[in-house]
Amino acid sequence: MISASLEELEFRLLNVNNNVAVRIRSIFGFKGLGGHKAVEVLSRCLLQDPSCLVRHEAAYALGQMREVEGLNVLYRCLLDESEDPMVRHEAAEAIGAIGKKSSVGILQKALVDSSREVRETCELAIKRILSTQHLEENDKLSSVGTLDPVPSSNLLSQMSTIEIGERFLDPSLTLFERYGCLFELRERASPDAVSYLCKGFNDDSALLKHEIAFVLGQLSNAQATESLMRIVSNPDEHYMVRHEAAEALGSMATEEVVKFLRQYLSDENIVVRESCEVALDMCDFYLSEDFHYTDVLIPST
Repeated sequence: MISASLEELEFRLLNVNNNVAVRIRSIFGFKGLGGHKAVEVLSRCLLQDPSCLVRHEAAYALGQMREVEGLNVLYRCLLDESEDPMVRHEAAEAIGAIGKKSSVGILQKALVDSSREVRETCELAIKRILSTQHLEENDKLSSVGTLDPVPSSNLLSQMSTIEIGERFLDPSLTLFERYGCLFELRERASPDAVSYLCKGFNDDSALLKHEIAFVLGQLSNAQATESLMRIVSNPDEHYMVRHEAAEALGSMATEEVVKFLRQYLSDENIVVRESCEVALDMCDFYLSEDFHYTDVLIPST
Protein backbone atom coordinates (compact mmCIF):
# COMPACT_ATOMS: atom_id res chain seq x y z
CA MET A 1 0.00 0.00 0.00
CA ILE A 2 1.20 3.50 -0.84
CA SER A 3 -0.38 6.32 1.15
CA ALA A 4 -0.81 9.67 -0.56
CA SER A 5 -2.33 13.08 -0.08
CA LEU A 6 -4.98 14.20 -2.55
CA GLU A 7 -2.44 16.39 -4.33
CA GLU A 8 0.07 13.54 -4.56
CA LEU A 9 -2.59 11.19 -5.89
CA GLU A 10 -3.55 13.71 -8.57
CA PHE A 11 0.09 14.24 -9.54
CA ARG A 12 0.70 10.50 -9.81
CA LEU A 13 -2.26 10.08 -12.12
CA LEU A 14 -1.93 13.11 -14.38
CA ASN A 15 1.85 13.12 -14.73
CA VAL A 16 2.32 10.95 -17.82
CA ASN A 17 6.02 10.56 -17.00
CA ASN A 18 4.95 8.22 -14.22
CA ASN A 19 4.73 4.63 -15.34
CA VAL A 20 1.39 3.06 -16.23
CA ALA A 21 1.19 0.93 -13.09
CA VAL A 22 1.57 4.00 -10.85
CA ARG A 23 -1.11 5.88 -12.78
CA ILE A 24 -3.57 2.98 -12.61
CA ARG A 25 -3.02 2.52 -8.87
CA SER A 26 -3.91 6.20 -8.51
CA ILE A 27 -7.09 5.72 -10.56
CA PHE A 28 -8.31 3.18 -8.05
CA GLY A 29 -7.35 5.49 -5.22
CA PHE A 30 -9.70 8.11 -6.71
CA LYS A 31 -12.35 5.45 -7.30
CA GLY A 32 -12.31 4.74 -3.58
CA LEU A 33 -12.46 8.45 -2.79
CA GLY A 34 -15.47 9.31 -4.97
CA GLY A 35 -17.08 12.73 -5.16
CA HIS A 36 -16.58 15.82 -7.30
CA LYS A 37 -12.77 15.98 -7.15
CA ALA A 38 -12.42 12.34 -8.15
CA VAL A 39 -14.76 12.82 -11.12
CA GLU A 40 -12.87 15.93 -12.20
CA VAL A 41 -9.44 14.27 -12.13
CA LEU A 42 -10.59 11.00 -13.69
CA SER A 43 -12.35 12.95 -16.45
CA ARG A 44 -9.14 14.82 -17.25
CA CYS A 45 -7.30 11.51 -17.32
CA LEU A 46 -9.89 9.99 -19.67
CA LEU A 47 -9.53 12.88 -22.10
CA GLN A 48 -5.78 13.46 -21.90
CA ASP A 49 -3.77 10.37 -20.97
CA PRO A 50 -1.75 8.97 -23.90
CA SER A 51 -2.26 5.38 -22.76
CA CYS A 52 -5.33 3.55 -24.03
CA LEU A 53 -5.06 1.23 -21.02
CA VAL A 54 -5.06 4.11 -18.53
CA ARG A 55 -7.96 5.87 -20.26
CA HIS A 56 -9.98 2.66 -20.23
CA GLU A 57 -9.35 2.22 -16.48
CA ALA A 58 -10.43 5.81 -15.87
CA ALA A 59 -13.72 5.12 -17.68
CA TYR A 60 -14.20 1.95 -15.63
CA ALA A 61 -13.65 3.84 -12.37
CA LEU A 62 -16.15 6.55 -13.35
CA GLY A 63 -18.77 3.87 -13.92
CA GLN A 64 -18.11 2.04 -10.68
CA MET A 65 -18.36 5.32 -8.74
CA ARG A 66 -21.82 5.92 -10.27
CA GLU A 67 -21.42 9.67 -10.12
CA VAL A 68 -23.92 11.29 -12.52
CA GLU A 69 -21.45 14.15 -12.92
CA GLY A 70 -19.23 11.76 -14.90
CA LEU A 71 -21.79 11.06 -17.63
CA ASN A 72 -20.94 13.90 -20.00
CA VAL A 73 -17.30 12.92 -20.39
CA LEU A 74 -18.34 9.29 -20.86
CA TYR A 75 -20.84 10.31 -23.57
CA ARG A 76 -18.11 12.29 -25.30
CA CYS A 77 -15.74 9.35 -25.17
CA LEU A 78 -18.30 6.83 -26.43
CA LEU A 79 -19.28 8.92 -29.45
CA ASP A 80 -15.70 9.85 -30.41
CA GLU A 81 -14.92 7.46 -33.25
CA SER A 82 -11.25 8.44 -33.15
CA GLU A 83 -10.98 6.95 -29.66
CA ASP A 84 -9.79 3.36 -29.24
CA PRO A 85 -12.73 0.87 -29.20
CA MET A 86 -11.51 -0.59 -25.89
CA VAL A 87 -11.90 2.80 -24.22
CA ARG A 88 -15.25 3.46 -25.92
CA HIS A 89 -16.50 0.04 -24.83
CA GLU A 90 -15.54 0.87 -21.25
CA ALA A 91 -17.30 4.23 -21.49
CA ALA A 92 -20.49 2.50 -22.65
CA GLU A 93 -20.28 0.00 -19.80
CA ALA A 94 -19.72 2.84 -17.33
CA ILE A 95 -22.80 4.66 -18.66
CA GLY A 96 -24.78 1.48 -18.08
CA ALA A 97 -23.41 1.17 -14.56
CA ILE A 98 -24.46 4.72 -13.65
CA GLY A 99 -27.86 3.61 -14.82
CA LYS A 100 -29.74 6.73 -15.86
CA LYS A 101 -32.64 6.15 -18.26
CA SER A 102 -31.79 9.43 -19.99
CA SER A 103 -28.57 7.76 -21.21
CA VAL A 104 -30.40 5.24 -23.38
CA GLY A 105 -30.65 7.61 -26.35
CA ILE A 106 -26.88 8.17 -26.35
CA LEU A 107 -26.21 4.44 -26.18
CA GLN A 108 -28.61 3.79 -29.03
CA LYS A 109 -26.55 6.06 -31.28
CA ALA A 110 -23.64 3.63 -30.97
CA LEU A 111 -25.66 0.49 -31.77
CA VAL A 112 -24.52 0.85 -35.39
CA ASP A 113 -20.87 1.49 -34.50
CA SER A 114 -18.17 -0.09 -36.66
CA SER A 115 -16.74 -1.87 -33.60
CA ARG A 116 -18.53 -5.06 -32.59
CA GLU A 117 -17.27 -4.66 -29.01
CA VAL A 118 -18.78 -1.17 -28.76
CA ARG A 119 -22.09 -2.33 -30.27
CA GLU A 120 -22.37 -5.32 -27.94
CA THR A 121 -21.49 -3.23 -24.89
CA CYS A 122 -24.16 -0.68 -25.75
CA GLU A 123 -26.74 -3.46 -26.09
CA LEU A 124 -25.83 -4.74 -22.63
CA ALA A 125 -25.83 -1.24 -21.13
CA ILE A 126 -29.28 -0.41 -22.51
CA LYS A 127 -30.73 -3.68 -21.19
CA ARG A 128 -29.07 -3.10 -17.83
CA ILE A 129 -30.53 0.36 -17.48
CA LEU A 130 -34.03 -0.68 -18.50
CA SER A 131 -34.05 -3.83 -16.37
CA THR A 132 -33.00 -2.08 -13.16
CA GLN A 133 -35.17 1.04 -13.23
CA HIS A 134 -37.66 -0.30 -10.69
CA LEU A 135 -35.70 -3.22 -9.24
CA GLU A 136 -33.18 -1.77 -6.82
CA GLU A 137 -32.52 -5.19 -5.26
CA ASN A 138 -31.10 -6.30 -8.63
CA ASP A 139 -28.92 -3.21 -8.97
CA LYS A 140 -26.34 -3.79 -6.28
CA LEU A 141 -22.68 -4.59 -5.80
CA SER A 142 -21.60 -8.17 -6.40
CA SER A 143 -20.04 -10.37 -3.74
CA VAL A 144 -16.62 -9.16 -4.90
CA GLY A 145 -17.57 -5.50 -4.56
CA THR A 146 -18.09 -4.56 -8.21
CA LEU A 147 -21.10 -3.38 -10.14
CA ASP A 148 -21.60 -5.96 -12.90
CA PRO A 149 -22.65 -5.13 -16.50
CA VAL A 150 -25.63 -7.46 -16.05
CA PRO A 151 -27.68 -7.52 -12.82
CA SER A 152 -28.12 -10.64 -10.71
CA SER A 153 -30.95 -13.07 -11.42
CA ASN A 154 -32.90 -14.99 -8.80
CA LEU A 155 -33.86 -17.51 -11.48
CA LEU A 156 -30.25 -18.54 -12.09
CA SER A 157 -29.58 -19.00 -8.40
CA GLN A 158 -32.06 -21.88 -8.42
CA MET A 159 -30.26 -23.78 -11.20
CA SER A 160 -27.42 -26.28 -10.92
CA THR A 161 -23.91 -25.28 -11.93
CA ILE A 162 -24.08 -27.65 -14.90
CA GLU A 163 -27.34 -26.09 -16.10
CA ILE A 164 -25.88 -22.60 -15.78
CA GLY A 165 -22.63 -23.63 -17.44
CA GLU A 166 -24.40 -25.12 -20.44
CA ARG A 167 -26.52 -21.98 -20.82
CA PHE A 168 -23.38 -19.87 -20.60
CA LEU A 169 -21.84 -21.77 -23.51
CA ASP A 170 -24.99 -21.68 -25.64
CA PRO A 171 -24.43 -19.22 -28.53
CA SER A 172 -28.15 -19.18 -29.34
CA LEU A 173 -28.84 -17.20 -26.15
CA THR A 174 -28.46 -13.43 -26.03
CA LEU A 175 -25.23 -11.95 -24.75
CA PHE A 176 -27.21 -10.45 -21.86
CA GLU A 177 -28.41 -13.93 -20.84
CA ARG A 178 -24.95 -15.43 -21.15
CA TYR A 179 -23.40 -12.61 -19.10
CA GLY A 180 -25.91 -13.38 -16.36
CA CYS A 181 -24.72 -16.98 -16.38
CA LEU A 182 -21.10 -15.84 -16.33
CA PHE A 183 -21.58 -13.88 -13.13
CA GLU A 184 -23.58 -16.66 -11.51
CA LEU A 185 -20.69 -19.04 -12.25
CA ARG A 186 -18.37 -16.54 -10.56
CA GLU A 187 -20.61 -16.60 -7.49
CA ARG A 188 -20.40 -20.42 -7.39
CA ALA A 189 -16.59 -20.33 -7.75
CA SER A 190 -16.48 -24.15 -7.75
CA PRO A 191 -14.07 -26.22 -9.87
CA ASP A 192 -16.93 -26.97 -12.26
CA ALA A 193 -17.82 -23.28 -12.48
CA VAL A 194 -14.22 -22.29 -13.26
CA SER A 195 -14.03 -25.06 -15.86
CA TYR A 196 -17.10 -23.71 -17.65
CA LEU A 197 -15.69 -20.19 -17.55
CA CYS A 198 -12.46 -21.36 -19.19
CA LYS A 199 -14.42 -23.21 -21.89
CA GLY A 200 -16.00 -19.87 -22.74
CA PHE A 201 -12.68 -18.72 -24.24
CA ASN A 202 -13.65 -20.70 -27.35
CA ASP A 203 -16.42 -18.20 -28.13
CA ASP A 204 -16.13 -15.74 -31.02
CA SER A 205 -17.13 -12.68 -28.97
CA ALA A 206 -14.09 -10.76 -27.78
CA LEU A 207 -16.35 -8.87 -25.39
CA LEU A 208 -17.53 -12.05 -23.70
CA LYS A 209 -14.02 -13.47 -23.54
CA HIS A 210 -12.61 -10.31 -22.00
CA GLU A 211 -15.30 -10.44 -19.30
CA ILE A 212 -14.46 -14.10 -18.63
CA ALA A 213 -10.83 -13.12 -18.05
CA PHE A 214 -11.90 -10.27 -15.77
CA VAL A 215 -14.05 -12.63 -13.68
CA LEU A 216 -11.27 -15.21 -13.45
CA GLY A 217 -9.04 -12.45 -12.13
CA GLN A 218 -11.64 -11.64 -9.49
CA LEU A 219 -11.64 -15.29 -8.44
CA SER A 220 -7.81 -15.56 -8.38
CA ASN A 221 -8.22 -19.30 -8.89
CA ALA A 222 -5.07 -21.13 -9.92
CA GLN A 223 -7.20 -23.58 -11.89
CA ALA A 224 -7.54 -20.91 -14.59
CA THR A 225 -3.83 -20.11 -14.89
CA GLU A 226 -3.13 -22.28 -17.92
CA SER A 227 -6.15 -20.97 -19.84
CA LEU A 228 -5.21 -17.36 -19.11
CA MET A 229 -1.62 -17.94 -20.18
CA ARG A 230 -2.84 -19.44 -23.43
CA ILE A 231 -4.87 -16.29 -24.12
CA VAL A 232 -1.99 -13.91 -23.38
CA SER A 233 0.42 -15.91 -25.54
CA ASN A 234 -1.88 -15.95 -28.57
CA PRO A 235 -0.99 -13.00 -30.83
CA ASP A 236 -4.12 -13.62 -32.90
CA GLU A 237 -6.43 -13.07 -29.93
CA HIS A 238 -8.09 -9.66 -29.56
CA TYR A 239 -5.81 -7.31 -27.60
CA MET A 240 -8.66 -6.48 -25.22
CA VAL A 241 -8.94 -10.14 -24.24
CA ARG A 242 -5.17 -10.55 -23.90
CA HIS A 243 -5.03 -7.42 -21.73
CA GLU A 244 -7.67 -8.72 -19.35
CA ALA A 245 -6.07 -12.16 -19.19
CA ALA A 246 -2.69 -10.61 -18.32
CA GLU A 247 -4.16 -8.57 -15.48
CA ALA A 248 -6.09 -11.61 -14.26
CA LEU A 249 -2.80 -13.47 -14.02
CA GLY A 250 -1.48 -10.60 -11.91
CA SER A 251 -4.00 -11.56 -9.24
CA MET A 252 -2.56 -15.11 -9.16
CA ALA A 253 0.85 -13.76 -8.12
CA THR A 254 2.98 -16.89 -8.32
CA GLU A 255 6.62 -17.15 -9.38
CA GLU A 256 5.45 -19.07 -12.46
CA VAL A 257 3.12 -16.22 -13.40
CA VAL A 258 5.81 -13.58 -12.85
CA LYS A 259 8.21 -15.44 -15.13
CA PHE A 260 5.52 -15.83 -17.77
CA LEU A 261 4.40 -12.18 -17.74
CA ARG A 262 7.94 -10.87 -18.08
CA GLN A 263 8.12 -12.54 -21.49
CA TYR A 264 5.41 -10.19 -22.79
CA LEU A 265 6.81 -6.87 -21.59
CA SER A 266 8.05 -6.41 -25.14
CA ASP A 267 4.91 -7.66 -26.91
CA GLU A 268 4.10 -5.96 -30.21
CA ASN A 269 0.80 -4.67 -28.83
CA ILE A 270 1.21 -1.75 -26.44
CA VAL A 271 -1.97 -2.56 -24.50
CA VAL A 272 -0.66 -6.07 -23.82
CA ARG A 273 2.77 -4.72 -22.84
CA GLU A 274 1.31 -2.22 -20.42
CA SER A 275 -1.13 -4.77 -19.01
CA CYS A 276 1.78 -7.07 -18.21
CA GLU A 277 3.54 -4.16 -16.52
CA VAL A 278 0.45 -3.56 -14.38
CA ALA A 279 0.06 -7.29 -13.69
CA LEU A 280 3.66 -7.56 -12.51
CA ASP A 281 3.10 -4.55 -10.26
CA MET A 282 0.13 -6.40 -8.77
CA CYS A 283 2.28 -9.49 -8.28
CA ASP A 284 4.88 -7.44 -6.41
CA PHE A 285 2.22 -6.26 -3.97
CA TYR A 286 0.61 -9.65 -3.47
CA LEU A 287 3.93 -11.45 -3.05
CA SER A 288 4.98 -8.84 -0.48
CA GLU A 289 1.76 -9.67 1.43
CA ASP A 290 0.71 -6.02 1.36
CA PHE A 291 -2.95 -5.77 2.31
CA HIS A 292 -4.03 -3.09 -0.16
CA TYR A 293 -2.96 -2.80 -3.80
CA THR A 294 -4.24 0.67 -4.66
CA ASP A 295 -3.02 4.02 -3.40
CA VAL A 296 -4.75 5.07 -0.18
CA LEU A 297 -5.61 8.67 0.55
CA ILE A 298 -4.17 10.26 3.68
CA PRO A 299 -6.90 12.40 5.35
CA SER A 300 -6.01 16.08 5.40
CA THR A 301 -5.43 17.63 8.82
